[in-house]
Amino acid sequence: MKNLKNSEFKWLLANGYGNALRFLNCCDNPMQYAKIIAECCTTDTCFDMQCEGHRGAYLCDAVMLTGQPEYFAEIVMERLSRRHCDHWASFQMLELLVCIYYEETDISPKIRNFLQEMYIKEFARRTGKNFSRVPRTDVFEDLCNVLVDDIDNSYFERIVNDVGGYLLEHPKSDRFSLDWFFSHCTDGGKKRSRLKKADKACAEIFVKNFDLDYKEKHEPSRSPRHTFTELITEPVGELSERDSLWRAIYFRTASYKANDEELLQFAKLTVSEKDENEKYRMLCAFEKKPFPLGFEAVREMYENGGEKIKIKCAEIMGCFKFEAVREMYENGSEKIKVKCAETMGRFKEKAAEDFLRSIAENEALSGELRYTGFLAYVQCAKKLDVPFVMGYHPELPDKKGMDFGRDDFFHILWHNTEKRQDCASRKYEQLRRYIYHNLNCSFCREYLVQLIVRSRDNCNDILRECRFDCNLDLRCYADRVLKRCKAKQGQQANAN
Repeated sequence: MKNLKNSEFKWLLANGYGNALRFLNCCDNPMQYAKIIAECCTTDTCFDMQCEGHRGAYLCDAVMLTGQPEYFAEIVMERLSRRHCDHWASFQMLELLVCIYYEETDISPKIRNFLQEMYIKEFARRTGKNFSRVPRTDVFEDLCNVLVDDIDNSYFERIVNDVGGYLLEHPKSDRFSLDWFFSHCTDGGKKRSRLKKADKACAEIFVKNFDLDYKEKHEPSRSPRHTFTELITEPVGELSERDSLWRAIYFRTASYKANDEELLQFAKLTVSEKDENEKYRMLCAFEKKPFPLGFEAVREMYENGGEKIKIKCAEIMGCFKFEAVREMYENGSEKIKVKCAETMGRFKEKAAEDFLRSIAENEALSGELRYTGFLAYVQCAKKLDVPFVMGYHPELPDKKGMDFGRDDFFHILWHNTEKRQDCASRKYEQLRRYIYHNLNCSFCREYLVQLIVRSRDNCNDILRECRFDCNLDLRCYADRVLKRCKAKQGQQANAN
């Protein structure tokens, strides 16, 4: 592999690409990148760890390639001791320690002792007088899972006794929320035989607390707002930011249950709505389906609306792709068929596609409106202009945690490309490769690579890299495809 600049290596490692490990493997002095490796080990650099899973095994591979696993284990343990890390970063560090624990037996006792001492300190802190819950940095439940699953399964009974004993003395306490831990250890709370080894009274109060907590968190909420009629007849008034968000969600939910006639009537109400905030919330009902009154109605709202309305209109214009409207036509009522026929007629002029591209290219507009128009163009264009798509670089923050950043942009670009009927077309080979090299989400990267293989792209280099990706399922997939290709080549050679 070619030499990498520090910034290039950091980008690859932080985003979980296999070439970061391949580079370390052939590097003369891997420890010169120790600072970068340590930073990635102690920070959540995932797009969404809840979907992707932690990168403990991947980061452990990087650590082992340096030949100095104890050095990094010490850094991780020190950071965990400070207790100021984000929950997801702490979760990843715990899993990394477990991986090192099994890879490097010389330091296993030190890691084991650290985790046991951490449990004692965390439990004492949670039962102390001055405890205050900070969900963002809460690591106790993750620590319990690691101890039971990976270090010593007898910790299950100890945790039940410790937590149950505290709950017996403080039955109204909300200091412990271990529904994930208990569900994980008992198959969703069904297999409770492990509790027999714990103290009976402690186990009973623990289970009672779990059942109440689990029921509250996992039973579906029953909102009284079910239909458009109920929503639009409800007095709105001034809404807080949170209530405004929930109202938009209610409109989306109502759209899933509505029939064609209801959607058509609601679209008319949306057009006539004078309050821009309410119109914006109503438009959220059409984020996933074409606006029943057609493209021209949306364009008129765009031209007469403020910035928020323009952005939402540009987003829903992405649904005006011919296939979506045709499907709506085939499944719709007579009124819907008439409206869809009018809309499909406009596709001869590529109205939505051309309008959205003009938004994306208009430098006088705001950055948010431009990239919204661009992403909607990718969704609805009959045939993508690949050089235009690959050459479009909006000014977006590169840091995680911003409202909308570079990672979000490529995530949506991938999803809007994936949803196209021609997503596997050979003419998009370079576009698929471009997205692969910029896609921070390793969960989506797995499906992108499957599409690349299905499309018969020239991708052996990508597959070789994926054999070391942070996504372990993607590693297995790449291995299988490469072995299959090698076997096929052998058969052809023998036949010749």
